[in-house]
Amino acid sequence: LSMAATKAITPSVVTLPLREPLFRGLRRLSIALVGLPNSGKSTFFAAVASTSVQRGALAGTHRAYDECAVQIGLDEARVIDLPSIRSPHHLASDDRAALKYLLWGDERPAVSRHEPDGPPAPFAPPDVIVQVLDATALEHHLELTLKLAKFGRPLVIALNKMDEAEERGIYVNARELAASMGAPVVPTAAIKGHGIAELFRAAVHAVREGMRPHVAPPSEHITAALLPLGSLFGAPEIQRAFRVPLPLLVTQIAEGDPYFLDEMQQHFPGYLPEVRQLLANAGKALPRPLPDEHTVGVDKLVPGGGDLRVRAPQQIEGGGALPLGI
Repeated sequence: LSMAATKAITPSVVTLPLREPLFRGLRRLSIALVGLPNSGKSTFFAAVASTSVQRGALAGTHRAYDECAVQIGLDEARVIDLPSIRSPHHLASDDRAALKYLLWGDERPAVSRHEPDGPPAPFAPPDVIVQVLDATALEHHLELTLKLAKFGRPLVIALNKMDEAEERGIYVNARELAASMGAPVVPTAAIKGHGIAELFRAAVHAVREGMRPHVAPPSEHITAALLPLGSLFGAPEIQRAFRVPLPLLVTQIAEGDPYFLDEMQQHFPGYLPEVRQLLANAGKALPRPLPDEHTVGVDKLVPGGGDLRVRAPQQIEGGGALPLGI
């Protein structure tokens, strides 16, 4: 054969870029599924779960989590379906166990080593949190989003039940939500299998790129009222003992979370009078009780007073309305 003929029959070689680092083997990812009741969270888990699902109970509770291995392209992950969190504020003890896992996994901080139940779960904290939201009840679910943003971990939002929202004439500005949160937002309809693969690919990408969500600040007058409290809890010894991001620690204390206040009593009793005085001073400067006043409304998510929910897609500039679009 001539050289020209040889070239003609030689198969071409296509080089595909390899996204690194690969998460495989000991480096496989841990993905936590989180959501309020009836968000459709467990539907995602059922869709990707293999036959080797492992079940256990979070320490000190009777509430079960499920765990399974999944393959996401060339990457590997363990997916943990946590029990639903019933309220983002004034956490019940069972809900607090899920919060502890998201913060610490099996690596307990100094303040919790005395607890008889041990770590909340027998594996490391998640590399990424996937929150499943019900698009038909967005405002309620976004309250949990605001708290999860303070955990200091990559966050991916599954905007679930988009098919039901569309049927009700509700369109969600997913682009605006993603821009405001600084986190990927994936429209999904889990019960139909829509958006599931995209969601888990987004979770891997968030970890690989080191993405962190924006922490929505409270209003200026609340920020000023809590500034002394933030300075106190920023002390190195408190940070080392709790290993909790400062915005979240201040939030829990301002909301009167009994777990964190009790740990302060046990480990830093000398600080407690000052903490109580600072909380009292902050409360005097605000028109409502501090635990209620400190809760940031979902309207803070959108700069300039934008709206995340509209009744018609043409109301969103730039084609940002995403009824399903998967």
